[in-house]
Amino acid sequence: MGYIIQVNNQGKYVLQMYSASADQLPSPDAAAAEDFETLEAAVRRYARLDQGDFALEYGLHVNLSNEKENPIMQTKKYARKPFYVEAVQVTSENMAEVTAWAGGEIQEDQPRPGHNNPSKFIFINVERALNERQTKAYVGDWVLKAGPGFKVYTNKAFLSSFEVVEETQNVFENASA
Repeated sequence: MGYIIQVNNQGKYVLQMYSASADQLPSPDAAAAEDFETLEAAVRRYARLDQGDFALEYGLHVNLSNEKENPIMQTKKYARKPFYVEAVQVTSENMAEVTAWAGGEIQEDQPRPGHNNPSKFIFINVERALNERQTKAYVGDWVLKAGPGFKVYTNKAFLSSFEVVEETQNVFENASA
């Protein structure tokens, strides 16, 4: 007779009593009276169960491997590699320059209800755009040169995804894109 602490499929530590030999331990997913978030909590509970020399006589077995004999897969953690882009935020003052740089075309949306003026934007031929908005750069949006093509990001999306790694580069009229 003894006690065993095992990890069940929910990642909890279970304290179980068993009377079989060590090669016939109870399943860690069998009903247990208590489960614990940490190994320390399970061991403390075990210490309260074992009064006097009981622990010395019967001992505590700890089985923390909840691996199946043939796991179907193993996972690893990965971090996304950084990629670098050239970017400029569209303003009413630089709209023509950004249009030329990105090979785009200035267009206008129909005025929204309650507004008199149409909204100007730069239409950019974006490769694999998921929706029409990803091809329209309005004032406040960012145009990115990413590899061979261009992308459009809203200000919020750009600021949450990118940070400055190199200071400003000047783009001149005769420079190739």
